[in-house]
Amino acid sequence: MPEMVDYRVTHGREARLDLPPRPTNPVHFGVIRPTWDVAGGNAQRPEGHYLYDPTDGLCMPARKPWAGSEGAEVGDRIGLLLDLDAGCLTVFKNEKRLGVMAEGLTGEFVWAATLLYAGDSARIASA
Repeated sequence: MPEMVDYRVTHGREARLDLPPRPTNPVHFGVIRPTWDVAGGNAQRPEGHYLYDPTDGLCMPARKPWAGSEGAEVGDRIGLLLDLDAGCLTVFKNEKRLGVMAEGLTGEFVWAATLLYAGDSARIASA
């Protein structure tokens, strides 16, 4: 069953994800609203959530391209900077800034990773 640690972000914070060793297993990584029902929700549909898809670099759930979007491979380090003062979510790959994935962000968010298979794991750490 999915779990969520309630680590609310109310101002600029940074996090990173080291991609797991299974390239065929997508891990979407980003921010969601703290009110979202993680156990019963669908990461592909809710509005107000912004997840990086390393398969092709698109912004989930809308599969929206953004300026600088780029996929990642096993071993890449993905960094996200959520700056709520500026209202944006910026993506980095291996310490290189790719661009702003989402703008106009306000309110509270929590860091999140979606995993496909039982036993999979992801580690979100502050950068």
